[in-house]
This record gives sequence, structure tokens and C-alpha cells, in this order.
Amino acid sequence: MAEQHREANTEALPAQHPNDTQAHAPVVAGNEQQTQAQDQGPKYLKGSPAVRVLMILFSLLLIALAVICGRELWWVRQEGNGDQAWIRPLLDWIANLGQQDWFFPVGIAIGVLGVVLLILALKPAPPKYIASDAGANTRLYLRPIDIARRATAVAERVSGVYDAQTTVNHKATKVTVNVIGNDDPSLAARVEDEVRAHVEKLASNPKVRVVLGKEEE
Repeated sequence: MAEQHREANTEALPAQHPNDTQAHAPVVAGNEQQTQAQDQGPKYLKGSPAVRVLMILFSLLLIALAVICGRELWWVRQEGNGDQAWIRPLLDWIANLGQQDWFFPVGIAIGVLGVVLLILALKPAPPKYIASDAGANTRLYLRPIDIARRATAVAERVSGVYDAQTTVNHKATKVTVNVIGNDDPSLAARVEDEVRAHVEKLASNPKVRVVLGKEEE
């Protein structure tokens, strides 16, 4: 009976192909690569949107309006100080205003302001931080000014360079180098190689441009 039970259990087991593990290996590798790509994060971190300041001002205006409405309900209506009202005289002035010549230009200005606010609200926030690969599954986010300072320091370490200035954005890195009165034809290439080694890990992969200037001895 024991032998028949073991035979029954053996027959119930599914047959395993010797190449099943190898067949599933690429899928696992692909999942690992996808996980690594997700862990690295985006190439850029965006800054504040253009409409942020306007929304703060608009929020302060709404708070002020809420305070005024609270004053009208409590101080004017509940305490019987009708002669101290602010909103009712304003509404009476608007009701008795009638048709004025300045309505049309003011209406146009309000429409233009609305379009501008709509454009600012839909405008995407500019990239503020650029990702740099610091290691496996690790990224650092640097400001363009930090990248420029580092590139300047790297360029100034090259022999023959007097000083340097760097301009960085998400598309290009421009290094202006002042050299000590020599005519070394390889200086620009050496500076470019050093700076490119510094910025090659940036996710934006910017182009490196070196401009040489003369510095009198």
C-alpha cells in the first residue's frame, strides 16, 4: 500500500523540463532592469511653477475678503453698526453707477489678464535640478550652478589655464577659459576632456563647448 501511495504521488507531480529555468531567466533579468530604471528616478526635478506667486497673492486676497465678510456679519449686522459698513456702500455705488465709457477698456484688460493667468497655469514648471548617476540605483540631483562651479574647478586644474567661467543648462555646458600667453594647440581639447569626464554622468548628457581667451602674463 505504501508503494502504491508513493507511485500515486509521483504520478501527480508535473513534469519539469530541464530548460524551464533557462527559459525564465531573461524575464527575471528584464524585470531587474525595469526595477533599476524605476529606482533611478526622473532625469529632472522641476522647480516652482510660474503661477505659484500669483496663487499665493490670490489666497491672501481671499483671506482678506473672508475677514471683511466676517466683520460685516458680526460688527455691522450683529452689533448694529450700519454706518460702519463697507460692503453695502460699495454695492450701492455699483448699482447706481450706470453705463460708463471706461467699461470697455477695463473689460478688455480683464480678459487679457485672464488669458495670461490661464497660460501661466498651464505652463509647466522649468527643470531646476539635473540628475547625476552616483552609483548603482542611486542618483544625485544637482543645481546647474553647482555643476558650473565644479566644471570651473575642473577646468582650472588643467595646466596652462589661468581662470575659467562656466555656463550650464540642461542642453549644453559652455566653459570660457583664459589661458596664460601660450599657444598650446591641445589645451582646448584637454580642458574639454576633463570637463566632459565631469558632466558625462549627468542625465541630460549636455554638450561641452570650450572657448579660449588670452590672459596677459
